[in-house]
Amino acid sequence: MTGLTFTITNPYTDTPAPFTITPKSYKITSPFLDHQRLEFTQFKKTPRILKRAKIEVTGQDANVPNFLGWVVQRNPQPNPVSNEPQKYLCYGFSKDLEWRFPFLKTYTAGQYLFQILADNPESQGLIFRANSLAPDAWNVFDAGLHIYSLDYAGLVNAARFVSPDVWLSNGIGINEQCTHGTDYDPYSLGVKEWCQDDTELYLRTPGADPATYPCYVVDCKNAFLKRATSVNLAVLLNENVNQSQESEYSLLKRIVRSVGQEYEFVNGSDGHQYLNWNIECARGNKYDPSAVDAFTFEEQGCGYGYNVIYDWAWADADPETHGFDLIALRGHSTVAINVALDNAFVYQRHWKEKVRRDMSMGDLQVVTEGEYLKNHYMREEVLNIWAPENHSILPGDWTWVYLCSSPYDGEYLGRVVEKVLEDDVMKLSIGLFEGQNWW
Repeated sequence: MTGLTFTITNPYTDTPAPFTITPKSYKITSPFLDHQRLEFTQFKKTPRILKRAKIEVTGQDANVPNFLGWVVQRNPQPNPVSNEPQKYLCYGFSKDLEWRFPFLKTYTAGQYLFQILADNPESQGLIFRANSLAPDAWNVFDAGLHIYSLDYAGLVNAARFVSPDVWLSNGIGINEQCTHGTDYDPYSLGVKEWCQDDTELYLRTPGADPATYPCYVVDCKNAFLKRATSVNLAVLLNENVNQSQESEYSLLKRIVRSVGQEYEFVNGSDGHQYLNWNIECARGNKYDPSAVDAFTFEEQGCGYGYNVIYDWAWADADPETHGFDLIALRGHSTVAINVALDNAFVYQRHWKEKVRRDMSMGDLQVVTEGEYLKNHYMREEVLNIWAPENHSILPGDWTWVYLCSSPYDGEYLGRVVEKVLEDDVMKLSIGLFEGQNWW
């Protein structure tokens, strides 16, 4: 049915053996500014696909997988009588950031974004924390010596803690590497040394509890996320960012938007998703449809020589997030209003307003994020096109569409706000139009 390869790696074993499946049906949804989602059906019970199994889907380009993520739901069980297959729901690795909650930390004006979102141990960056923040489950082993222990992290029963690389914050935002003690005796540990026995990992700190200090064990919560090397290295925070009690993903969105950047997670050939950001995360050529790097499609019969689409249809965007005449944000003391007011005032149409409040944001961040939201969430319609799969097109890319059916005939330029690959047919939802008959 499909040219895609679905590779499953089940959990609950130290040496998992990957295996491949051929699903009865599948649907990969890749939205712009959100997580990938995979739904598929599979009847065969052997080998059994377990929850929290890792899944990789590859196709036209083995260097850029179509999907990387986890199985999060299976329902119902296969029914051999009715021949009903089991349904599986999977999310891309970036979804893990919604299930990671970091220590409260204030980021100061002038810090580089690439350092705040870094994936290396020295940084305490957001991606590194998502992969490596040790569980908040430390026991006091010896209060006087400041020795703490972590259950299920010993030599015998913890695959996540084999030859661990342990780092400890110094309390002022800098990570320092801890060294392995000379033997298995916790009482022999020096400050910032660790050791293991069969069941526990022991750590001696300069004084603070590693549950609040914090402590990192590299990749102990491996989310298969990394920071891209192609990110915009020049971006600086324009004001302090005071973190509230929120997930890593909520913090990521708030920080990136506050400096006017877009972000995306791109699947890599090494099995990781890479976080990228820039003023515009987009491929394709938005200035010249005849350029080599342009993505161009046409309705059958138009005669331009571009990629012919199977079908097309106008559709409404999600009314909860799109189609606002006014977006207002309130920060500490400023209300930022970013709006296409002329359209709302000239045309007697239903007024839509969205107000967001975040008292942890500075005034300049409020203004910057308001502009960001206006540019991404004001449009009310999308153009859906169905076409043969083009693996090189990703969410956010600029795309040209030519229609020749009156009254919609004309040239349309927009960005892919969602890409869906379902049973070998690609659907692109294209929004943010520039050109004919907008509004």
